[in-house]
Amino acid sequence: MDWTFHIQQGQHLLGKKNTESIKKALEHFRKANEMIEEEDIGKPKILYFLTLGNFAIGQIEQSYKIAHKAKRSIDIAIENSLITMDNMRHFLGEDDIDALINHIEDRYSQIVQLTDTEEEEFNENEFDFLLLYNLIIR
Repeated sequence: MDWTFHIQQGQHLLGKKNTESIKKALEHFRKANEMIEEEDIGKPKILYFLTLGNFAIGQIEQSYKIAHKAKRSIDIAIENSLITMDNMRHFLGEDDIDALINHIEDRYSQIVQLTDTEEEEFNENEFDFLLLYNLIIR
């Protein structure tokens, strides 16, 4: 099993939009992220899906940080790639990442103003489901 399997499974589960599926999707995205090197061309896409999963559970600050890390990972992937294409940034998902960053900034401007997007000391593989559980209990 490689990281692409976990991305496919996670995408499928995230589309179901229920609590248990979102949790399982995030676990798949975490496994994919743990399997891949920082400079791999798949890293931006994995971080994009980790962003979506965190956004789905209401972790806006974490999703915003991961989205910016995904954006930075595009440059790293391009620098280390054996493949060169004119549309490499598009191929690596930059348009989707930018759209997600813009969406978060538009909807949650007060939160993102206080968020350090350059912070490298956070762990994108840690999830906080507290907000999600609080919504279910109500």
